[in-house]
Amino acid sequence: MGKPVATQSFNGAAVLIASALTVLAVLLVLYGSTALAMVTIWSENSTYNYAFLIPLISLYLVFSDRHRLAGTRQRIEPFGILLCAGFGLGWLIADAADVDFGRQLTFIGLLQSGLFTLLGRGVSRQMMFPIMYLWLMPPMWDFLIPYLQLITLELSVPMIRMTGIPLFVNGFLMEVPSGLYRVAPECSGLNFLLAAAALSLLYGYMIYDSYRKRVICFFVSMLVAILANGIRVAVIVGFNHYGGQNIGIGGDHLTWGWGFFALVVLVMIWFGGLFKDPPVKPQDGIGAGILALPLSRTVVVAAMAALGVIALPSAYANYLKAQMEGDFHVNIGLPDQIGPAKGYGAPSDWSPQFATAHGTDLRRYELSEGPVDLYVAYYANQAPGREIINYNNTFYDRKLGKIAPDQVREVQVDGDNVKVIESHIASARGSRLVWHWYWTDGVYVERPVVAKLYQAKTTLLNGDRRTAFIALSTPVNDDLQTVRARLQALLSHGALIGPLLEGAIIVESGA
Repeated sequence: MGKPVATQSFNGAAVLIASALTVLAVLLVLYGSTALAMVTIWSENSTYNYAFLIPLISLYLVFSDRHRLAGTRQRIEPFGILLCAGFGLGWLIADAADVDFGRQLTFIGLLQSGLFTLLGRGVSRQMMFPIMYLWLMPPMWDFLIPYLQLITLELSVPMIRMTGIPLFVNGFLMEVPSGLYRVAPECSGLNFLLAAAALSLLYGYMIYDSYRKRVICFFVSMLVAILANGIRVAVIVGFNHYGGQNIGIGGDHLTWGWGFFALVVLVMIWFGGLFKDPPVKPQDGIGAGILALPLSRTVVVAAMAALGVIALPSAYANYLKAQMEGDFHVNIGLPDQIGPAKGYGAPSDWSPQFATAHGTDLRRYELSEGPVDLYVAYYANQAPGREIINYNNTFYDRKLGKIAPDQVREVQVDGDNVKVIESHIASARGSRLVWHWYWTDGVYVERPVVAKLYQAKTTLLNGDRRTAFIALSTPVNDDLQTVRARLQALLSHGALIGPLLEGAIIVESGA
Protein backbone atom coordinates (compact mmCIF):
# COMPACT_ATOMS: atom_id res chain seq x y z
CA MET A 1 0.00 0.00 0.00
CA GLY A 2 2.96 2.36 0.62
CA LYS A 3 4.22 2.27 -2.97
CA PRO A 4 1.05 3.61 -4.68
CA VAL A 5 0.88 6.45 -2.16
CA ALA A 6 4.48 7.43 -2.89
CA THR A 7 3.82 7.35 -6.65
CA GLN A 8 0.71 9.48 -6.24
CA SER A 9 2.63 11.98 -4.09
CA PHE A 10 5.39 12.25 -6.69
CA ASN A 11 2.89 12.71 -9.55
CA GLY A 12 0.94 15.34 -7.63
CA ALA A 13 4.05 17.35 -6.78
CA ALA A 14 5.37 17.05 -10.35
CA VAL A 15 2.10 18.25 -11.89
CA LEU A 16 1.90 21.10 -9.35
CA ILE A 17 5.41 22.29 -10.17
CA ALA A 18 4.82 21.91 -13.91
CA SER A 19 1.62 23.97 -13.69
CA ALA A 20 3.36 26.77 -11.80
CA LEU A 21 6.33 26.81 -14.19
CA THR A 22 3.97 26.89 -17.20
CA VAL A 23 2.22 30.01 -15.90
CA LEU A 24 5.54 31.68 -15.12
CA ALA A 25 7.05 30.79 -18.51
CA VAL A 26 4.05 32.13 -20.45
CA LEU A 27 4.12 35.38 -18.49
CA LEU A 28 7.85 35.90 -18.95
CA VAL A 29 7.59 35.27 -22.71
CA LEU A 30 4.61 37.58 -23.21
CA TYR A 31 5.23 40.19 -20.52
CA GLY A 32 9.00 39.99 -20.15
CA SER A 33 9.45 43.73 -20.65
CA THR A 34 7.17 44.40 -17.66
CA ALA A 35 9.13 42.00 -15.46
CA LEU A 36 12.43 43.48 -16.65
CA ALA A 37 11.27 47.04 -15.90
CA MET A 38 10.33 45.95 -12.40
CA VAL A 39 13.69 44.29 -11.75
CA THR A 40 15.51 47.33 -13.16
CA ILE A 41 13.84 49.58 -10.59
CA TRP A 42 14.76 47.13 -7.83
CA SER A 43 18.42 47.36 -8.80
CA GLU A 44 18.59 51.12 -9.47
CA ASN A 45 16.44 52.45 -6.63
CA SER A 46 17.73 51.54 -3.16
CA THR A 47 14.22 51.99 -1.74
CA TYR A 48 13.16 48.80 -3.54
CA ASN A 49 16.30 46.67 -3.14
CA TYR A 50 14.39 44.50 -0.66
CA ALA A 51 12.10 43.27 -3.46
CA PHE A 52 14.80 40.89 -4.76
CA LEU A 53 14.17 38.82 -1.62
CA ILE A 54 10.37 38.63 -1.95
CA PRO A 55 10.12 35.80 -4.55
CA LEU A 56 12.89 33.86 -2.76
CA ILE A 57 11.09 34.19 0.58
CA SER A 58 7.83 33.12 -1.07
CA LEU A 59 9.45 30.00 -2.53
CA TYR A 60 11.03 29.16 0.83
CA LEU A 61 7.67 29.48 2.58
CA VAL A 62 6.02 27.18 0.01
CA PHE A 63 8.73 24.58 0.59
CA SER A 64 8.74 24.87 4.38
CA ASP A 65 4.93 24.72 4.56
CA ARG A 66 4.51 21.85 2.09
CA HIS A 67 2.92 19.73 4.84
CA ARG A 68 -0.15 21.98 4.52
CA LEU A 69 -0.83 20.39 1.12
CA ALA A 70 -1.31 16.92 2.63
CA GLY A 71 -4.33 15.32 0.94
CA THR A 72 -5.12 18.47 -1.09
CA ARG A 73 -6.30 17.80 -4.63
CA GLN A 74 -5.20 20.03 -7.48
CA ARG A 75 -8.17 21.15 -9.59
CA ILE A 76 -8.78 23.59 -12.42
CA GLU A 77 -10.58 26.67 -11.05
CA PRO A 78 -12.92 28.16 -13.73
CA PHE A 79 -13.37 31.41 -11.76
CA GLY A 80 -9.65 31.97 -12.14
CA ILE A 81 -10.13 32.49 -15.88
CA LEU A 82 -12.33 35.50 -15.10
CA LEU A 83 -9.62 36.84 -12.80
CA CYS A 84 -7.09 36.39 -15.60
CA ALA A 85 -9.37 38.35 -17.92
CA GLY A 86 -9.79 41.15 -15.36
CA PHE A 87 -6.07 41.53 -14.68
CA GLY A 88 -5.36 41.21 -18.40
CA LEU A 89 -7.72 44.09 -19.15
CA GLY A 90 -6.11 46.10 -16.37
CA TRP A 91 -2.66 45.44 -17.86
CA LEU A 92 -3.89 46.51 -21.30
CA ILE A 93 -5.28 49.80 -19.94
CA ALA A 94 -2.06 50.44 -17.98
CA ASP A 95 -0.01 49.70 -21.09
CA ALA A 96 -2.13 52.03 -23.22
CA ALA A 97 -1.64 54.75 -20.59
CA ASP A 98 2.05 53.76 -20.29
CA VAL A 99 1.84 53.49 -16.50
CA ASP A 100 4.70 51.30 -15.33
CA PHE A 101 3.38 50.56 -11.85
CA GLY A 102 -0.01 49.63 -13.37
CA ARG A 103 1.63 47.14 -15.71
CA GLN A 104 3.71 45.70 -12.88
CA LEU A 105 0.78 45.47 -10.49
CA THR A 106 -1.41 43.66 -13.01
CA PHE A 107 1.53 41.43 -13.99
CA ILE A 108 1.56 40.10 -10.42
CA GLY A 109 -2.22 39.77 -10.63
CA LEU A 110 -1.91 37.73 -13.84
CA LEU A 111 0.69 35.50 -12.17
CA GLN A 112 -1.50 34.89 -9.15
CA SER A 113 -4.73 34.40 -11.08
CA GLY A 114 -2.96 32.01 -13.48
CA LEU A 115 -1.66 29.98 -10.53
CA PHE A 116 -5.11 30.06 -8.94
CA THR A 117 -6.64 28.72 -12.18
CA LEU A 118 -4.20 25.84 -12.72
CA LEU A 119 -3.56 24.91 -9.07
CA GLY A 120 -7.12 25.19 -7.87
CA ARG A 121 -8.83 26.61 -4.84
CA GLY A 122 -7.61 23.99 -2.36
CA VAL A 123 -3.89 24.35 -3.14
CA SER A 124 -4.16 28.15 -3.37
CA ARG A 125 -5.90 28.36 -0.01
CA GLN A 126 -3.15 26.40 1.70
CA MET A 127 -0.44 28.51 0.05
CA MET A 128 -2.28 31.82 0.35
CA PHE A 129 0.35 33.80 2.28
CA PRO A 130 3.38 32.89 0.10
CA ILE A 131 1.34 33.72 -3.01
CA MET A 132 -0.10 36.97 -1.64
CA TYR A 133 3.34 38.00 -0.35
CA LEU A 134 4.28 38.56 -4.01
CA TRP A 135 2.22 41.78 -3.96
CA LEU A 136 5.24 43.40 -2.31
CA MET A 137 7.20 43.07 -5.55
CA PRO A 138 5.79 46.00 -7.61
CA PRO A 139 7.79 49.22 -6.92
CA MET A 140 4.70 51.38 -6.83
CA TRP A 141 4.90 53.37 -3.60
CA ASP A 142 6.66 56.59 -4.65
CA PHE A 143 3.34 58.46 -4.51
CA LEU A 144 3.58 58.22 -0.70
CA ILE A 145 6.75 60.31 -0.59
CA PRO A 146 5.19 63.83 -0.32
CA TYR A 147 2.78 62.63 2.39
CA LEU A 148 5.60 60.98 4.33
CA GLN A 149 7.66 64.16 3.99
CA LEU A 150 4.85 66.12 5.61
CA ILE A 151 4.40 63.54 8.38
CA THR A 152 8.16 63.49 9.06
CA LEU A 153 8.18 67.29 9.25
CA GLU A 154 5.18 67.38 11.60
CA LEU A 155 6.77 64.76 13.87
CA SER A 156 10.31 66.17 13.94
CA VAL A 157 9.50 69.87 14.42
CA PRO A 158 7.95 69.57 17.94
CA MET A 159 10.72 67.16 18.96
CA ILE A 160 13.38 69.68 17.91
CA ARG A 161 11.61 72.52 19.69
CA MET A 162 11.38 70.42 22.87
CA THR A 163 15.20 70.43 22.99
CA GLY A 164 15.21 74.22 23.13
CA ILE A 165 16.65 74.75 19.65
CA PRO A 166 15.23 77.89 17.93
CA LEU A 167 13.53 76.69 14.75
CA PHE A 168 11.97 78.42 11.73
CA VAL A 169 9.96 76.31 9.27
CA ASN A 170 9.13 77.28 5.67
CA GLY A 171 7.54 74.47 3.68
CA PHE A 172 9.99 71.55 3.80
CA LEU A 173 12.83 73.80 4.98
CA MET A 174 13.90 73.88 8.64
CA GLU A 175 16.30 76.59 9.74
CA VAL A 176 18.16 76.46 13.06
CA PRO A 177 21.12 78.62 14.22
CA SER A 178 23.59 75.91 13.20
CA GLY A 179 22.29 75.46 9.64
CA LEU A 180 19.52 74.93 7.12
CA TYR A 181 17.85 71.52 6.62
CA ARG A 182 15.40 70.29 4.00
CA VAL A 183 13.11 67.32 4.51
CA ALA A 184 13.94 65.93 1.07
CA PRO A 185 12.24 62.95 -0.60
CA GLU A 186 15.22 60.82 0.42
CA CYS A 187 14.44 61.37 4.11
CA SER A 188 10.70 60.73 3.82
CA GLY A 189 11.29 57.29 5.34
CA LEU A 190 9.67 55.35 2.49
CA ASN A 191 12.55 52.87 2.45
CA PHE A 192 12.11 52.22 6.18
CA LEU A 193 8.34 51.90 5.80
CA LEU A 194 8.52 49.34 2.98
CA ALA A 195 11.20 47.29 4.71
CA ALA A 196 9.11 47.31 7.88
CA ALA A 197 6.06 46.17 5.89
CA ALA A 198 7.90 43.22 4.36
CA LEU A 199 9.47 42.20 7.68
CA SER A 200 6.32 42.59 9.77
CA LEU A 201 4.17 40.54 7.39
CA LEU A 202 6.74 37.74 7.33
CA TYR A 203 7.34 37.91 11.08
CA GLY A 204 3.62 37.86 11.87
CA TYR A 205 3.02 34.88 9.57
CA MET A 206 5.86 32.86 11.09
CA ILE A 207 5.21 33.38 14.82
CA TYR A 208 1.47 34.13 15.08
CA ASP A 209 -1.44 31.86 14.22
CA SER A 210 -4.03 34.49 15.12
CA TYR A 211 -5.02 36.78 12.25
CA ARG A 212 -5.75 39.49 14.81
CA LYS A 213 -2.18 39.36 16.09
CA ARG A 214 -0.82 39.45 12.53
CA VAL A 215 -2.85 42.56 11.69
CA ILE A 216 -1.80 44.28 14.93
CA CYS A 217 1.85 43.37 14.24
CA PHE A 218 1.67 44.95 10.78
CA PHE A 219 0.02 48.23 11.79
CA VAL A 220 2.17 48.68 14.90
CA SER A 221 5.26 48.18 12.71
CA MET A 222 4.03 50.82 10.27
CA LEU A 223 3.43 53.34 13.04
CA VAL A 224 6.79 52.63 14.65
CA ALA A 225 8.63 52.99 11.30
CA ILE A 226 7.01 56.38 10.67
CA LEU A 227 7.65 57.59 14.23
CA ALA A 228 11.24 56.32 14.14
CA ASN A 229 11.94 58.30 10.98
CA GLY A 230 10.68 61.50 12.63
CA ILE A 231 12.91 60.78 15.64
CA ARG A 232 15.85 60.15 13.28
CA VAL A 233 15.50 63.60 11.69
CA ALA A 234 15.12 65.34 15.06
CA VAL A 235 18.16 63.53 16.49
CA ILE A 236 20.31 64.49 13.48
CA VAL A 237 19.37 68.18 13.79
CA GLY A 238 19.97 68.12 17.53
CA PHE A 239 23.25 66.22 17.23
CA ASN A 240 24.52 68.66 14.60
CA HIS A 241 23.42 71.70 16.62
CA TYR A 242 24.79 70.70 20.00
CA GLY A 243 27.64 68.46 18.87
CA GLY A 244 28.98 70.58 16.04
CA GLN A 245 28.74 67.65 13.61
CA ASN A 246 27.58 67.75 10.00
CA ILE A 247 25.34 64.74 9.35
CA GLY A 248 22.91 65.19 6.44
CA ILE A 249 19.23 64.32 6.87
CA GLY A 250 18.92 62.55 3.51
CA GLY A 251 22.43 61.47 2.58
CA ASP A 252 23.07 59.56 5.80
CA HIS A 253 20.38 56.94 5.28
CA LEU A 254 22.84 54.19 4.33
CA THR A 255 24.78 54.60 7.57
CA TRP A 256 23.12 56.29 10.52
CA GLY A 257 19.59 55.87 9.16
CA TRP A 258 19.77 52.12 8.51
CA GLY A 259 21.72 51.55 11.73
CA PHE A 260 18.98 53.28 13.70
CA PHE A 261 16.31 51.34 11.82
CA ALA A 262 18.07 48.03 12.51
CA LEU A 263 18.08 48.83 16.23
CA VAL A 264 14.35 49.60 16.12
CA VAL A 265 13.68 46.32 14.27
CA LEU A 266 15.59 44.29 16.86
CA VAL A 267 13.58 45.87 19.66
CA MET A 268 10.32 45.16 17.79
CA ILE A 269 11.30 41.53 17.17
CA TRP A 270 12.05 41.06 20.86
CA PHE A 271 8.82 42.73 21.92
CA GLY A 272 6.71 40.80 19.39
CA GLY A 273 8.25 37.52 20.54
CA LEU A 274 6.66 38.03 23.97
CA PHE A 275 3.28 37.29 22.37
CA LYS A 276 4.42 34.34 20.22
CA ASP A 277 1.88 31.56 19.67
CA PRO A 278 2.95 27.96 20.37
CA PRO A 279 3.97 26.08 17.18
CA VAL A 280 1.29 24.01 15.48
CA LYS A 281 2.13 20.37 14.82
CA PRO A 282 1.86 19.23 11.18
CA GLN A 283 -1.42 17.50 10.36
CA ASP A 284 -1.53 13.74 10.31
CA GLY A 285 -1.37 12.17 6.91
CA ILE A 286 1.54 14.22 5.67
CA GLY A 287 2.72 11.23 3.68
CA ALA A 288 -0.40 11.36 1.53
CA GLY A 289 1.17 14.19 -0.47
CA ILE A 290 -0.60 16.23 -3.17
CA LEU A 291 -3.29 14.43 -5.12
CA ALA A 292 -2.44 14.58 -8.83
CA LEU A 293 -4.53 16.62 -11.26
CA PRO A 294 -6.50 14.15 -13.40
CA LEU A 295 -5.56 14.73 -17.04
CA SER A 296 -8.69 14.93 -19.22
CA ARG A 297 -9.96 16.84 -22.23
CA THR A 298 -11.83 19.25 -19.96
CA VAL A 299 -8.69 19.98 -17.96
CA VAL A 300 -6.62 20.58 -21.10
CA VAL A 301 -9.26 22.88 -22.65
CA ALA A 302 -9.63 24.87 -19.41
CA ALA A 303 -5.87 25.24 -19.03
CA MET A 304 -5.47 26.36 -22.66
CA ALA A 305 -8.35 28.82 -22.22
CA ALA A 306 -6.64 30.36 -19.17
CA LEU A 307 -3.31 30.68 -20.97
CA GLY A 308 -5.08 32.13 -24.02
CA VAL A 309 -6.80 34.77 -21.88
CA ILE A 310 -3.41 35.67 -20.39
CA ALA A 311 -1.85 35.98 -23.87
CA LEU A 312 -4.60 38.10 -25.48
CA PRO A 313 -3.79 41.51 -23.87
CA SER A 314 -0.14 41.27 -24.86
CA ALA A 315 -1.04 40.45 -28.46
CA TYR A 316 -3.48 43.37 -28.71
CA ALA A 317 -0.96 45.74 -27.11
CA ASN A 318 1.60 44.79 -29.78
CA TYR A 319 -1.00 45.52 -32.46
CA LEU A 320 -1.68 48.98 -30.98
CA LYS A 321 2.03 49.78 -30.82
CA ALA A 322 2.36 48.97 -34.52
CA GLN A 323 -0.38 51.53 -35.25
CA MET A 324 1.50 54.26 -33.37
CA GLU A 325 4.73 54.05 -35.34
CA GLY A 326 6.01 57.26 -36.88
CA ASP A 327 7.90 60.38 -35.85
CA PHE A 328 6.79 63.98 -35.97
CA HIS A 329 8.03 67.54 -35.64
CA VAL A 330 5.78 70.18 -34.09
CA ASN A 331 6.12 73.93 -34.56
CA ILE A 332 4.29 75.51 -31.61
CA GLY A 333 5.05 79.14 -32.35
CA LEU A 334 4.61 81.09 -29.13
CA PRO A 335 3.57 84.64 -30.08
CA ASP A 336 6.02 87.53 -30.02
CA GLN A 337 3.57 89.59 -27.99
CA ILE A 338 0.67 88.79 -25.65
CA GLY A 339 -1.41 91.92 -25.04
CA PRO A 340 1.02 94.65 -24.02
CA ALA A 341 3.68 92.11 -22.99
CA LYS A 342 6.50 91.57 -25.47
CA GLY A 343 8.18 88.19 -25.75
CA TYR A 344 11.91 87.65 -25.42
CA GLY A 345 14.29 84.71 -25.51
CA ALA A 346 14.23 81.87 -23.02
CA PRO A 347 15.09 82.73 -19.38
CA SER A 348 18.43 81.55 -18.08
CA ASP A 349 17.30 80.44 -14.62
CA TRP A 350 14.34 78.19 -15.56
CA SER A 351 14.55 75.47 -18.18
CA PRO A 352 12.01 72.60 -18.14
CA GLN A 353 13.25 69.32 -19.61
CA PHE A 354 10.98 67.35 -21.95
CA ALA A 355 13.60 65.79 -24.20
CA THR A 356 11.25 63.38 -26.00
CA ALA A 357 8.62 65.98 -26.96
CA HIS A 358 7.97 66.48 -30.66
CA GLY A 359 8.15 70.21 -30.06
CA THR A 360 8.91 72.63 -27.21
CA ASP A 361 8.87 76.40 -26.88
CA LEU A 362 9.86 78.71 -24.03
CA ARG A 363 9.56 82.47 -23.97
CA ARG A 364 9.70 85.25 -21.39
CA TYR A 365 7.09 88.01 -21.42
CA GLU A 366 7.68 91.32 -19.68
CA LEU A 367 4.52 92.63 -18.00
CA SER A 368 4.25 95.77 -15.97
CA GLU A 369 3.86 93.50 -12.92
CA GLY A 370 7.10 91.66 -13.73
CA PRO A 371 8.41 88.84 -15.98
CA VAL A 372 6.38 85.70 -16.72
CA ASP A 373 7.80 82.68 -18.57
CA LEU A 374 5.56 80.49 -20.73
CA TYR A 375 6.59 76.95 -21.65
CA VAL A 376 4.85 74.36 -23.84
CA ALA A 377 5.93 70.77 -24.54
CA TYR A 378 3.90 69.21 -27.36
CA TYR A 379 3.44 65.54 -28.28
CA ALA A 380 1.74 64.75 -31.57
CA ASN A 381 1.58 61.10 -30.59
CA GLN A 382 2.69 59.15 -27.54
CA ALA A 383 4.58 55.88 -27.78
CA PRO A 384 6.82 53.79 -25.49
CA GLY A 385 9.84 55.91 -24.59
CA ARG A 386 8.09 59.06 -25.83
CA GLU A 387 5.39 59.96 -23.34
CA ILE A 388 4.48 63.25 -21.75
CA ILE A 389 4.34 61.89 -18.20
CA ASN A 390 7.71 60.36 -17.58
CA TYR A 391 10.19 60.59 -14.70
CA ASN A 392 12.78 62.18 -16.99
CA ASN A 393 10.37 65.00 -17.88
CA THR A 394 10.54 67.76 -15.31
CA PHE A 395 9.90 71.49 -14.93
CA TYR A 396 12.27 72.02 -11.99
CA ASP A 397 15.72 71.01 -10.78
CA ARG A 398 15.19 67.95 -8.60
CA LYS A 399 18.49 68.57 -6.83
CA LEU A 400 17.14 71.89 -5.57
CA GLY A 401 13.64 70.49 -5.04
CA LYS A 402 10.39 72.13 -4.00
CA ILE A 403 10.01 74.59 -1.16
CA ALA A 404 6.41 73.67 -0.32
CA PRO A 405 3.87 70.96 -1.21
CA ASP A 406 1.95 71.37 -4.47
CA GLN A 407 -1.51 72.92 -4.38
CA VAL A 408 -4.48 72.78 -6.74
CA ARG A 409 -5.59 76.26 -7.79
CA GLU A 410 -8.41 77.43 -10.03
CA VAL A 411 -7.38 80.10 -12.54
CA GLN A 412 -8.74 81.74 -15.68
CA VAL A 413 -7.47 80.17 -18.92
CA ASP A 414 -8.99 81.29 -22.24
CA GLY A 415 -11.87 82.85 -20.28
CA ASP A 416 -12.79 79.60 -18.49
CA ASN A 417 -12.13 78.40 -14.96
CA VAL A 418 -9.38 75.77 -15.13
CA LYS A 419 -7.73 73.85 -12.31
CA VAL A 420 -3.91 73.87 -12.36
CA ILE A 421 -1.16 72.64 -10.06
CA GLU A 422 0.79 75.35 -8.26
CA SER A 423 4.39 74.48 -7.37
CA HIS A 424 6.78 76.60 -5.33
CA ILE A 425 10.22 75.49 -6.53
CA ALA A 426 13.78 76.40 -5.64
CA SER A 427 16.00 77.83 -8.37
CA ALA A 428 19.56 78.98 -8.77
CA ARG A 429 18.47 82.58 -8.19
CA GLY A 430 15.99 82.13 -5.36
CA SER A 431 12.58 80.57 -5.85
CA ARG A 432 9.85 80.51 -8.48
CA LEU A 433 6.09 79.95 -8.57
CA VAL A 434 4.90 77.65 -11.35
CA TRP A 435 1.40 76.94 -12.62
CA HIS A 436 1.27 73.82 -14.76
CA TRP A 437 -1.34 71.57 -16.33
CA TYR A 438 -1.98 69.26 -19.30
CA TRP A 439 -3.97 69.48 -22.50
CA THR A 440 -5.20 66.11 -23.74
CA ASP A 441 -8.10 64.98 -25.92
CA GLY A 442 -9.07 68.65 -26.26
CA VAL A 443 -9.53 69.33 -22.52
CA TYR A 444 -7.39 70.72 -19.69
CA VAL A 445 -6.54 68.47 -16.74
CA GLU A 446 -4.25 69.18 -13.80
CA ARG A 447 -3.52 65.70 -12.46
CA PRO A 448 -1.01 63.40 -14.20
CA VAL A 449 -3.15 60.37 -13.36
CA VAL A 450 -6.14 61.90 -15.18
CA ALA A 451 -3.93 62.72 -18.17
CA LYS A 452 -2.83 59.08 -18.18
CA LEU A 453 -6.44 57.91 -18.23
CA TYR A 454 -7.12 60.14 -21.24
CA GLN A 455 -4.03 58.67 -22.90
CA ALA A 456 -5.40 55.16 -22.36
CA LYS A 457 -8.77 56.20 -23.77
CA THR A 458 -7.36 57.77 -26.93
CA THR A 459 -4.98 54.86 -27.49
CA LEU A 460 -7.55 52.10 -27.05
CA LEU A 461 -10.31 53.94 -28.96
CA ASN A 462 -8.04 55.49 -31.61
CA GLY A 463 -8.90 59.05 -30.55
CA ASP A 464 -7.03 62.36 -30.77
CA ARG A 465 -3.57 61.52 -29.45
CA ARG A 466 -2.21 65.08 -29.34
CA THR A 467 -1.25 66.21 -25.87
CA ALA A 468 0.74 69.03 -24.30
CA PHE A 469 2.24 70.20 -21.03
CA ILE A 470 1.79 73.91 -20.25
CA ALA A 471 3.63 75.82 -17.54
CA LEU A 472 3.80 79.46 -16.45
CA SER A 473 6.59 80.55 -14.13
CA THR A 474 7.69 83.73 -12.43
CA PRO A 475 10.26 84.64 -9.75
CA VAL A 476 8.96 84.91 -6.18
CA ASN A 477 10.14 88.42 -5.32
CA ASP A 478 6.99 89.57 -3.51
CA ASP A 479 4.18 88.08 -1.44
CA LEU A 480 2.52 85.04 -3.06
CA GLN A 481 -0.77 86.82 -3.79
CA THR A 482 1.07 89.44 -5.86
CA VAL A 483 3.07 86.75 -7.62
CA ARG A 484 -0.11 84.80 -8.46
CA ALA A 485 -1.72 87.97 -9.84
CA ARG A 486 1.29 88.37 -12.15
CA LEU A 487 0.80 84.86 -13.59
CA GLN A 488 -2.92 85.43 -14.03
CA ALA A 489 -2.26 88.76 -15.79
CA LEU A 490 -0.59 86.98 -18.71
CA LEU A 491 -3.50 84.56 -19.07
CA SER A 492 -6.07 87.36 -18.98
CA HIS A 493 -5.30 88.71 -22.46
CA GLY A 494 -8.03 86.86 -24.35
CA ALA A 495 -7.98 83.31 -25.70
CA LEU A 496 -4.35 82.27 -25.77
CA ILE A 497 -3.50 78.67 -24.86
CA GLY A 498 -6.30 76.76 -26.61
CA PRO A 499 -5.87 78.31 -30.10
CA LEU A 500 -2.10 77.99 -29.72
CA LEU A 501 -2.34 74.23 -29.11
CA GLU A 502 -4.99 73.58 -31.75
CA GLY A 503 -3.05 75.58 -34.30
CA ALA A 504 0.32 73.91 -33.77
CA ILE A 505 1.82 72.75 -37.08
CA ILE A 506 2.53 68.99 -37.04
CA VAL A 507 4.78 67.52 -39.74
CA GLU A 508 5.49 63.80 -39.96
CA SER A 509 9.18 63.09 -40.48
CA GLY A 510 9.87 61.89 -44.01
CA ALA A 511 6.51 63.12 -45.24
